[in-house]
Amino acid sequence: MEKAFDRVWHDGLIYKLMDTSLPPALTKVVANFLQRHDIPTLHGHLEDWEDDVMLALYADDSAYFASSRRADLAAKRIQRVLDQLPEWLDKWRMAVNVSKTAALLTGAKETCPINCA
Repeated sequence: MEKAFDRVWHDGLIYKLMDTSLPPALTKVVANFLQRHDIPTLHGHLEDWEDDVMLALYADDSAYFASSRRADLAAKRIQRVLDQLPEWLDKWRMAVNVSKTAALLTGAKETCPINCA
């Protein structure tokens, strides 16, 4: 099936795995992989007044989001997460697909920092 991992309903897959003769521990590993990626966020590294960076995951794609009235503060929070990412990537022997990596800054022109046209 083309792009099966991208399209599979994760909860349905886990249900189907539980209904097989696979060892329950293996099903749990697959479920944890699909539902609880441990990719870094700022959770546990924040001041009381700071918001966490949000992480969106879909199959093997991920995106970080930060929001602030000041673009420089949002960028700083994103950079703090990106600074933690190499250690996680090394631990799990993973690599970033540079050709699919991009940064996007949106907002009103008057709130953007230098050269934000």
